Amino acid sequence: IKTFTIGFESDEYDESRYATQVAKHLGTDHTTHICTEEEAKTIIPLLSFIFDEPFGDSSCIPTYLVSKIAQQQVTVALSADGGDEQFVGYRRYIKALKIASLLKQKPAFFNKSIGYVLKWAGSSEITNKISEIFIQGSIQNIPDIQTQLLTKNNLKRLLKNYQPENIRQAKNCNINSIFASEYQNYLQDDILVKVDRATMAVGLEGREPLLDYRIAEWVMKLPLKIKYKNSTLKYLLKKITHKYLPISLMDRPKKGFGLPINKWLRGELKYLVSEVFDTPFLVQQNLFSIPYLKEREQKFLSNQEDGDFIWHYIMFQLWYKRWHS
Repeated sequence: IKTFTIGFESDEYDESRYATQVAKHLGTDHTTHICTEEEAKTIIPLLSFIFDEPFGDSSCIPTYLVSKIAQQQVTVALSADGGDEQFVGYRRYIKALKIASLLKQKPAFFNKSIGYVLKWAGSSEITNKISEIFIQGSIQNIPDIQTQLLTKNNLKRLLKNYQPENIRQAKNCNINSIFASEYQNYLQDDILVKVDRATMAVGLEGREPLLDYRIAEWVMKLPLKIKYKNSTLKYLLKKITHKYLPISLMDRPKKGFGLPINKWLRGELKYLVSEVFDTPFLVQQNLFSIPYLKEREQKFLSNQEDGDFIWHYIMFQLWYKRWHS
């Protein structure tokens, strides 16, 4: 069995050494490739062509790269997407349920007051999202607000012609409605798009065994206490996996397929920031509020906020320049 992993030069994001240990334990023919900042520079210009839409998930870079490396040896590869969505792999699920419980316990005026205090006190997008949840006081909005890049207030500030988006809103905030929201939005519109287009771009076929409909239907019938137990995410999946791997190889904090985008955009990739925040270009484009964009640029470059918004904005502009210029 051949296995493939992408690592990073930064220890904060690199998990390749753990993948090597797993591969050694299982006896696979393993390949590790370290994604460098210079390599990312060559991939980024390709993204607007590969995805054919503004695609903001930065993990598309290592996904494309691992697909390219794998395609040199195989024509079909297995991926493990769907595990988090089916077996409770994200902390935000539990946070959503806790917030919903708090909203139910307190009267509406109290929740709104908390929301306005948070809005006044905080400036981060996370704080803004939480304040919006409390101000609206509607628990069915929680899953959607959690996964949105910008709050409605910041969308209004960003867009010159803001039109409220038509989102697929959950009917409630329980574990099943959260799963349904993830399936309809994040899994379908982000994760699977990313893997499909990254693999197809290099002529590799990616398959997702955890999303076999028989597994999905069976797991959805299981009670939450089997999948999330003793504050352990993916409890059931881990119990199964421990039959094949020692706990010592897996007992680590969860990491996504993230990359050091903040460091890169303040370093070798800083030219991208300058390019898409160019005032004459923004005036000609006439889509966004220039003062708001300049505010976000300044906060990012002065380390007052991370690069999540900046990266999504860059991906939109690279797509726009390729297809609309």
